[in-house]
Amino acid sequence: MHSNASPRLARAEASAPLNHEAADAIVVLGCQLVSGGRPSERLRRRVSLGVGLYRDGAAPLILMSG
Repeated sequence: MHSNASPRLARAEASAPLNHEAADAIVVLGCQLVSGGRPSERLRRRVSLGVGLYRDGAAPLILMSG
């Protein structure tokens, strides 16, 4: 499974300014697992960002999908 997003688009999304208003929840979208059921690098980054936002008080809960 590969992403159809261009590298330029991915960089633009990564550098977009964050909205600092409180949210009801943080949604972390799923991604592929690699051999042995381990999370891919992309999934690790998504989870790390979601947890960081939670710890910063961005929302009171995290919803993991996929």
